[in-house]
Amino acid sequence: MPSNREPTIRILLVEDNTNDELLLREMLNASENLRFTLTVATRVSEARAEMASKDFDVILCDLSLPDARGLDAVETLRAAVPAPPIVVLTGLQDEATAIAAIQAGAQDYLVKDTTGAELLVRTLRYALERARIQEHLRMALVEKEILLREIHHRVKNNMQIISSLLSLQALQANDPKVQAMFEESQNRISTMGLIHQRLYHSGDLARIDLPGYLQNLVSMVLKSHPTGTRIDAAVDVDSLLLGLDIAIPLGLITNELLTNSLKHAFAGRAKGAVQVALHAADGGQGELMVANDGAVDAPAKTKPDGLGLKLVEMLAGQIKGTLAIERDHGMRYTIRFPLENVA
Repeated sequence: MPSNREPTIRILLVEDNTNDELLLREMLNASENLRFTLTVATRVSEARAEMASKDFDVILCDLSLPDARGLDAVETLRAAVPAPPIVVLTGLQDEATAIAAIQAGAQDYLVKDTTGAELLVRTLRYALERARIQEHLRMALVEKEILLREIHHRVKNNMQIISSLLSLQALQANDPKVQAMFEESQNRISTMGLIHQRLYHSGDLARIDLPGYLQNLVSMVLKSHPTGTRIDAAVDVDSLLLGLDIAIPLGLITNELLTNSLKHAFAGRAKGAVQVALHAADGGQGELMVANDGAVDAPAKTKPDGLGLKLVEMLAGQIKGTLAIERDHGMRYTIRFPLENVA
């Protein structure tokens, strides 16, 4: 007699051959340790209707049905939410079909003529166990994503607190140069905080999509550095997904170079332009360019000086990049870096 502690397996059989149905029932009944209920559907459409009204633990599915041929049945049933594990039943002893069935989402593959009661029951239990493990992994991944979102949210909040403290310190400073230093530090912190804010709302918690981030960053820098000059900003960024170890330095570099341009390039001018571009270049390289059409230092700089440009050089080194500075109707800063670990 079956043990009372043995769970009942709810099976949906999708099979239009009555003889095959009876044979499968006999094999299932032959196992003394198996408790099961069996619901039969002769079409995929009937199976979908049964799945909508009942819960099943596993599906046994033929590959030749009146309203589906081949792997169409598997793909249709896998599209149901939730979709229990599917074990394919077929009369075809074809390795290519078996591989294709697994790739289509089936848990296992049984050939009718070579399947006995013991193999059938063992396959069902293995399919259930694999489904249980997959669900456990899925839940663990969901918990990990929730935790990562919370971490990004808290990091962003902590950076906002630091930024607010710097703002209070700036208000207490009487020296305009000291106030400017506090404001620059605030912008650097906001640049990093913006990344964590975007990751918190993103579907990908490990990498950030650069176009939206740099667009927001440019807007933030322009608002925080009013110059009295009308600044036209152009942002042209490829849809690259970057990890934090590359995205944060690029964001900080952009912040420093834009801030430097707004502070020094447009004095006494009614109108000016800045440009930020990030593209994938040849040889597995990325290229960040920040330019302005403002005043040009003479002679042209070949080495960074000042804290901001020294930070740019240091940050470029962190991503194994090189910095080039050119005069071309203004100033153009170009950082080339390897696109390692970039999707």
